[in-house]
Amino acid sequence: MKFVNRPTVFCSGIAACFFLIVGNVGAADSFRVTDAAVDQASVSVGRISKDQSVHVQLFDSTRANLGKPKHLDTAQMLARSAPHLLAVDIVESLRIAGFSEVVLDKTPDRSSVEHLVLTGSITELNPGSQAARAWIGFGAGKSKVCVKGSVSDQAGNTLAEFSHCRKGLGWGDSGAQMEDSAVRVGDSIAKFLTEWADGRYER
Repeated sequence: MKFVNRPTVFCSGIAACFFLIVGNVGAADSFRVTDAAVDQASVSVGRISKDQSVHVQLFDSTRANLGKPKHLDTAQMLARSAPHLLAVDIVESLRIAGFSEVVLDKTPDRSSVEHLVLTGSITELNPGSQAARAWIGFGAGKSKVCVKGSVSDQAGNTLAEFSHCRKGLGWGDSGAQMEDSAVRVGDSIAKFLTEWADGRYER
């Protein structure tokens, strides 16, 4: 990977020099990725490995904006199911993309074994208005799912942060639209990690 303005490293001995160089890379400032598969993203390393284990955790939906009180029942139902839909889609998509070991973790894992941790929160679960979609159209009443998340190493060091939103399409049932949006958000997050592993974000 490449980083600009890397300071000169002075060291004595191969082992000491290796330690300082690796430490410098890990401490590199994050930089924004302008062409990522998600709406906003920043990374602090230019590339991750598909051979490294990835632990996907359930995104927290307890503080999500659920839209108007009129549609609260639908939003609360999705707040319970969306985290699992999202995580399962990410796991399956990363496996298809060639990551060698992807696991669904329902509890934080701080073991010393080398792995990446993908975690985050669902910030908005808005069912929109099914009636507005049916009778008005032209984008009225669209549902919306938004998330923010991060990727860290096993020690808890943040390697990437991202956010992404997806609006529902068509005029169908709000629950079905939001479930579809959650899956599509998962697809985008998985694509972000895949492009990162493929070296698309190297500077």
